[in-house]
Amino acid sequence: MWLVLGTSTPSLILVTTRPIDSSIRPSSTLPITLDLGTNNSSNLSDPLYLGLRQRRPSDAEYNTFMDELITEMRRVYPKVLVQFEVR
Repeated sequence: MWLVLGTSTPSLILVTTRPIDSSIRPSSTLPITLDLGTNNSSNLSDPLYLGLRQRRPSDAEYNTFMDELITEMRRVYPKVLVQFEVR
């Protein structure tokens, strides 16, 4: 199971208001965050942990999922621009 949540809008606003990116309208963007779980045992057992309570997928599973996600995003939105942020 994959959990998809909304990401922080301030990051999106910062990206779309910089002079170099001013041609990107904020209203035409769709921010998402992928919670892929954690391998931290302390987080998995912490009742206050807000993330997805499952172990992270293997690299192969992750790559397969991302390939499928990007393929479908490009099929539905052919002119899509994807920006990745790692936190």
